[in-house]
Amino acid sequence: MQSHNNAALDFVLTSAWARNLTDAARSRVRAQTRMRVVPRGGVVCHSGAPVEYWKGVIDGMAKMSVACADGRTSTLTGLTAGAWFGEGPLVRSATWDFDVVAMRETRIALVPRGTFYWLLDNSPAFNRFVIGQLSERLAQFLAVVEALEGAVLLRLWDLAAVNTYTHSHSSLSVPVKTVAD
Repeated sequence: MQSHNNAALDFVLTSAWARNLTDAARSRVRAQTRMRVVPRGGVVCHSGAPVEYWKGVIDGMAKMSVACADGRTSTLTGLTAGAWFGEGPLVRSATWDFDVVAMRETRIALVPRGTFYWLLDNSPAFNRFVIGQLSERLAQFLAVVEALEGAVLLRLWDLAAVNTYTHSHSSLSVPVKTVAD
């Protein structure tokens, strides 16, 4: 167990967000961080479950996804070594709003919720990192929305073009009036 926690501590303390922590912050993180090994196919976090930790991928690979009511899933992103996640659910709610599943055996660093909030309250460097993380998540989301919006517009264009060039009925047609001289 000690070697597990040493691996988690080495990972955490060499992460970009931890490099500029004060000695007090580093000591608190060192005392409270744990590690969990998740087997291939195992659940790292489940939508609706309480958010107890900010999580980092020490090694391995995991998939973040959401499930629809009809059972279909949509992958949001892949998580590989060095990735941190869960700052959004930690800040805005008490439960996970996505699932994360290990794609192969994956070691996860666990920073407790209380330590995460303490770092937010006491470390400007940590705040900058978290703001960067949230900004990256927003950029990923906007890229997906733009891609979907573009696909919808292209499909509408295709429908209008088919209807126009085949002289078939079109619900997208615009009536044109001629003006008499």
